[in-house]
Amino acid sequence: MDVTLDNGDPEYAGLQKAKELVDGFQDVDDKYPTISQLNMEGEDAELYVNETDVPPQRHQFGLDTEIEQQLQQVQVHSMQGIFSDIQRAWMTVDSQLYMWHYSGKDFCCYQELEEVIVGVGLVRPKPGVYDASIEHLLVLATPLMVYLIGVDMRMDESDVGEVHLNPAVLHTTATDNVCFTCIVGTPDGRIFMGGDDAAIYEIQYERDDGWLRRKCRKVNHTRNLLSFLMPTIVTQTWGVRAEPIRQLVLDPTGTTLFARSDNTITAYRVHGGSLSRACAMYDERGRADPYRPGLHGAIITIAPIADNQIVAVTDKGLSDALRTERYQNKLITQHMPPTQFVLLTSAGTFYIEDRRPVDTLAYHFEHGHASGAARFFQPAFPESVLQGLPPFQVSIKQQAFVREASAAALVLACNPPPGVSAGQAVEALRHHGGAPFHLNRPAVFQQHSFVGQPEQEPDLVLSGRHDAVFQLIGRVARTFHWKRPLLGAASAAASIGDPAVLSSSLALMDGLQRVLVAVYDKVEPIAAPIGGKLAPRDEERASIYTASVLITYVQQALRLWAILTQEPDVFTTLAGDLSSQERAMLESISFWDLATTREGNRLARTLIEKMLMRLVRANESDTFSRRTKELHDACPLFHSSRAMLESKAKEQLVRAEQVLATPGMDAAAARKEASRYLTGVVRDYQRIFKDDNTTRGLADICTRLLKLEHWEGITRLVLTCAELERLEPAVTYYRRGEPPEDIEGMRANEERELCYEQLRTMLTELLGRALQTGPAQQQYERDLHAQIAVLNSPFLEDWLQRVEDKYSDDPKALREILSLKFDYFREKRNAKRLAETACQLARLSLESQSRYMQGADAMGTAQHVAQLLRTLRDMKRAAYHQEQVIRALDAAKDAAAIHQQEANAAIVQLNSRLWPLDDLLRRFSEPFRLYECQLAQRLAQGRITPKEHSQIWHNIVQQTWQHASRIPGRDTLEVVEEVMTRLAEIMKPLRDDDTEAPSLIAVWMEQYLAENGTDTMVVVDKLHKIAGYDWSFLFNLYCKLDVEQQQQFMLKANRPLHLVRVLAGILKCWKREATRSERLSLHQALSITLPELIAKAAAEGDNGLKSDLAQLQL
Repeated sequence: MDVTLDNGDPEYAGLQKAKELVDGFQDVDDKYPTISQLNMEGEDAELYVNETDVPPQRHQFGLDTEIEQQLQQVQVHSMQGIFSDIQRAWMTVDSQLYMWHYSGKDFCCYQELEEVIVGVGLVRPKPGVYDASIEHLLVLATPLMVYLIGVDMRMDESDVGEVHLNPAVLHTTATDNVCFTCIVGTPDGRIFMGGDDAAIYEIQYERDDGWLRRKCRKVNHTRNLLSFLMPTIVTQTWGVRAEPIRQLVLDPTGTTLFARSDNTITAYRVHGGSLSRACAMYDERGRADPYRPGLHGAIITIAPIADNQIVAVTDKGLSDALRTERYQNKLITQHMPPTQFVLLTSAGTFYIEDRRPVDTLAYHFEHGHASGAARFFQPAFPESVLQGLPPFQVSIKQQAFVREASAAALVLACNPPPGVSAGQAVEALRHHGGAPFHLNRPAVFQQHSFVGQPEQEPDLVLSGRHDAVFQLIGRVARTFHWKRPLLGAASAAASIGDPAVLSSSLALMDGLQRVLVAVYDKVEPIAAPIGGKLAPRDEERASIYTASVLITYVQQALRLWAILTQEPDVFTTLAGDLSSQERAMLESISFWDLATTREGNRLARTLIEKMLMRLVRANESDTFSRRTKELHDACPLFHSSRAMLESKAKEQLVRAEQVLATPGMDAAAARKEASRYLTGVVRDYQRIFKDDNTTRGLADICTRLLKLEHWEGITRLVLTCAELERLEPAVTYYRRGEPPEDIEGMRANEERELCYEQLRTMLTELLGRALQTGPAQQQYERDLHAQIAVLNSPFLEDWLQRVEDKYSDDPKALREILSLKFDYFREKRNAKRLAETACQLARLSLESQSRYMQGADAMGTAQHVAQLLRTLRDMKRAAYHQEQVIRALDAAKDAAAIHQQEANAAIVQLNSRLWPLDDLLRRFSEPFRLYECQLAQRLAQGRITPKEHSQIWHNIVQQTWQHASRIPGRDTLEVVEEVMTRLAEIMKPLRDDDTEAPSLIAVWMEQYLAENGTDTMVVVDKLHKIAGYDWSFLFNLYCKLDVEQQQQFMLKANRPLHLVRVLAGILKCWKREATRSERLSLHQALSITLPELIAKAAAEGDNGLKSDLAQLQL
């Protein structure tokens, strides 16, 4: 089934409802960063994580005997650490490195170096530099050199696998007397090292040497020019000492690098090929600037805990450092693998897994504790918590507890660990997941309470397991919800999250679909009875169906993205083939919207089409067929059966184009070969139109067939669409004289008319070509009439009659239609209708009959019809503007702005006939100074210069200002508000045509307010509320106004912060009213513009404005 997201589609409405529920539960998770804050402040976390009867999960393994022996033989230096990516512990002894699994298995060593190892790091390589078998690089730093060594991870039946270290060094670079003790790598293969000279270096490596650069080199990202000019001996002699970098840490996204020295933590932004300093924190004991953020105590170590966030450990305890996001409680991430704390000591390796609610429930299932599993779903709130609460609030708290317990059971049902079956979790959900119920709220909590009105119906509260489904969807999607798909070619595949996490998310969603069927027996749409409501249980089942639809869209979008980004370079090419608008959408749209909105659906289909067409043009037929099937199997919502057939047809269409464009090929042979392809194209599209019972796509394919001169194919496709079963009411509509009450027939008729438009376009093209042949035109016209007359379609006679009625007052057009009808009835041997048509032709004048017998000017007729259609459109447009002029004259006459007698005479003229736009402008709008009408008419004509445009708006403003100031003694602000209200009303209908008006009005009005010393939001408020411009547009508009020219004017008016205050008001309103989809653009606006506005306020000494702006920071 070909699914398209449409506002009127019930499935789309259900999808949006499901998204709203998911967003709501995500907001709940964001609101309570710790378990103890969930639903009630100060609630004991043990209510949600009850571990009193569950032992902790601890694992301990001793050291290998050989490692113990080597530790006793250390001569110079020894280091140790953890490679969490491959679950290995490591240790160096002088120039040797030892590595083993946490469990003590898979022991290996590297003994190829002769120098002492002072720094160790495990990183991922850049794509395309090494063979695919090398999944990691071991980076070893010595006092003299830095070595890159290949690591091949081979998995076996166990979870341990085997690590193979390539003895040959892949890349090397000199240290230049800098000691590197800390090394980290980004997900896209960049390698950073911290030196004892307080600088951060990057190892840049390629497959081969370039013309002007070596294939492996180190680049200093943090030292300035002065440090390069000062020799090391000078800095040592003068006592210039820098703090060595002791530790480098990357946040989980790989976009922020944290560097720790003895007294400082510095954050750097990692973007593109650069590294830029973001901010820093210092040890309070040695810092000179009291306004810089500080740490309490000496820094011992730092550790990443979330995106763009670390925690620092000092000798005084833990300190939050450079924290940009809040912690998340265990409930939000319990569907993911548990957090492991790995410790390497002299006694061996041991790690502890963090205990979560889902682990507690799994323990009960594994050991058959039915009573423990039942208690897991039963809240036991302390009396101090429930004391004094009304019953409905107690019910809400109990519902939240059951929801969280059900979420844990859902995780186990979707992905049961060893010893636990999915059936146990499903049964627990069935018996303990709750049921929907009605909740009566007190009158004080109802929105309205009026005497005589019926009491508000009780709220329907769905079960805890229902809410847990939507909550779990939100938690699974949290890793990629707001990710943007395009972040660069090298990281396109990983731009929406870690591939391993996304793979587990897909598996969890697959399991969730199965669990929904197991818990609710079957998941299908349920419609409410006419005039009635669904029962509570059916209401819940209907809501669960929307959850299933949402899961399906997200799953298929993830699979589609995996296919699109299999080859990052190819994906970059596809993105480059998009239009500028589509590319901007691709770079800004969140993955959540890509998967579930109409715009995202269209963008995904466009990317699929670009990818398949690239394969077609590259003559990769086998890859094309395989990729088309792969797309249909993985994401049928985005590449349906219709899309598969359409892709095949487009492939054949391109093949035909390529054949016809082949140089040196015989024209007749090329046309024959192309015809073979085009016959298949027409056959496939006929099947598409019939199977889907739709005409969507007819215009596009007919346009391409027209360029290839495949006239027969266009005719067949048009008639196929016109004969669709869905359009049969159009026939009855024709024969009944097109009654206005037949809405269904009217719509079918309009769609059929669009189909026939393609046929008329083809005939016009053919007639145009016939005109170029000169004497052969008349013979061509006769041949064309004969071809149309023999068409075997029941719709042709109705169409001829309809066109005859339409042009009954036009002798020239009527003559052509009657001649075609005459040929048609003669071919069909319909004597009665043939005689009737002959009588109609006889009624024409002798001159007309003579011209008809000699052969009518067919091309002239086609031009006449086209000209008539254009004339009708021009008449409709002129009628609108003529009514506007009449209304303006009436208003001016009542206001005594023009002479009443002259106005009445002009109105009589206007009501006498329809005037062209040029006459309206020249004879009425300009002489009577109807500036609003002048503006609309000039814009409609498309002939207005910037100077004329500015002058007309200036006249409108002056006229409006005079009208608003007619009452003496009015306050300036009242006058400005009335003027802006009227100007915004004028701008609203012209918003799409007049793009320069907001800038003109804003400049003039803000200059006037600044001169009068008035700071107000009245201008932007009217532009937003009345004219309909959104806050994003107004923000960009006023940013452009705040340039040198406007700033100089404000300085002369002694109001240098006037525009700054308006921008602050715009940002405040935008932040308050921003939707979830606007948060990214708002965040960018605040991060880029807000510091400049704060700096301007500080420079002018306006602390109040500075404080207001500071409160807007995210």
